[in-house]
Amino acid sequence: NYENVPQVTALSPSIGPSSGGTVVTVTATPFNGDDDTTRIGYGEFIDRSTLTCRFDDSQLVPAVFKSKFEVECEVPSHAEGTVTVSVSNNGVDFGNGLVFLYTGEPFVEAIYPSIGSIVGGLPLSVKAGGLPLASNLVNGVEAVYMCRFTNTNSNDTTSVDIAASYSSINTISCPTPPSTALNLPVNDVSSVQLRVSSNAVDFSKSFALFLYAQKATVNSFSPKWVPEETPTQVSLFGINFPLS
Repeated sequence: NYENVPQVTALSPSIGPSSGGTVVTVTATPFNGDDDTTRIGYGEFIDRSTLTCRFDDSQLVPAVFKSKFEVECEVPSHAEGTVTVSVSNNGVDFGNGLVFLYTGEPFVEAIYPSIGSIVGGLPLSVKAGGLPLASNLVNGVEAVYMCRFTNTNSNDTTSVDIAASYSSINTISCPTPPSTALNLPVNDVSSVQLRVSSNAVDFSKSFALFLYAQKATVNSFSPKWVPEETPTQVSLFGINFPLS
């Protein structure tokens, strides 16, 4: 019997760090033509030991069979830039390829603001490195930006992933989740770790701290009157002011 090489149509994620290790899912095309018994699964994957993913026409890695239309393979390390990913059932004959983008390792530099209400919903501006440039997102390559908030309590490592949006070079934005989603006490000031990802799979090892606090309330201030155009210190009195 003749075997047709796999015809791949999707790669997810299509971005990953140059250090490798990202597990990608490759999807194949079902055959919609005649039922030719001389063919074995037109464009489909076959569950065998020779099932292989190829990166950049040179790096071969084993593929894990999930179904006749889906396999998984672990991305090898590679210099930053784009490569073509294709799949073979016999380890020799490869079908069409899809583009995968290698980026730098993501890392967090700073967030603003760094403190907010336990209610959540506060828009954060996250300055981060290792994010793909918009000019690199071509030929089907898609970035999926995410912020991961992690409880820093030693007895609880609950994490919440929140979709982020690209703001500008090295900056993404995401809203804070409510503190209850992270199992944080509502009556205490609590810190969480914030990490970033550009593929929703590989998150930065570095992080920034975000502080949850009760909403501050100002009851009064003093003095009530100040000289015009004269710098004057004003004291605010209220509740739930976090310590600096």
